Amino acid sequence: MQKVDVEMPPWAAVLVRKIDDLSSNISNIEAEVRNTNTKFDNVMKRIEDLELKVEENDERVVSVEEEVVLLREENTELRGIVAEIRKDLDDQIDRGLRDHLVFYGVKGTDRTWAQTEGVLVDLIHKTLDGDRSKESYADAITRAHRGPFIPGKSGSRPIFVQMDFKLAEKVRSKEKFGGGFGAGVNVKDQYSKNTQKRVNEALVFRKSWKADHPNVKAFISFPATLKVWDNAVNKYKIEKVF
Repeated sequence: MQKVDVEMPPWAAVLVRKIDDLSSNISNIEAEVRNTNTKFDNVMKRIEDLELKVEENDERVVSVEEEVVLLREENTELRGIVAEIRKDLDDQIDRGLRDHLVFYGVKGTDRTWAQTEGVLVDLIHKTLDGDRSKESYADAITRAHRGPFIPGKSGSRPIFVQMDFKLAEKVRSKEKFGGGFGAGVNVKDQYSKNTQKRVNEALVFRKSWKADHPNVKAFISFPATLKVWDNAVNKYKIEKVF
């Protein structure tokens, strides 16, 4: 070997060193490949785990979406039930207030309920046709009182009255079709909060409708239905329900 080493030409020695370096580089590359393969295996394992979790989450999302659909259907059903209950309750309140009226613009110096009742009896007796006495009108009134005093608001306070239903109907008829109870005096029904909102909308619509049809009779029927006169059938017909 010593002889071979001695006799080895220089270029062969260079070649041997290069082969040794190449072998060393190959070993390093193989180690890096093994390390990369390990990392790749780890990444693939994580991807598989993530895919599994995504699949599980997708199943949960589908389940949640199904629950949401059911809840929405139940919510819609419950809203419908509540709306029907609210409607029935409003109807009960409205029917219970059919003998309640409010007189606006009635002047007077009355301070007690009895005095207010006397002022109202005088007005009704003077305005309504018939031979009923003041005493009979007084007997038909359950109670009558002024509304609360509001600071800064001028004019007469409204009179809230509960009376016999038949008398209340005569008052309504006089207000709507008989010319009312004098200049500045208006009579209105009392309603539940929701019905009053509908009535207000109907009154606003009636005002604009009358502006477009100035020569046609129209009134708000209980509780919030606009009726207009139809010459073709010679009677009132429903124009719009609120």
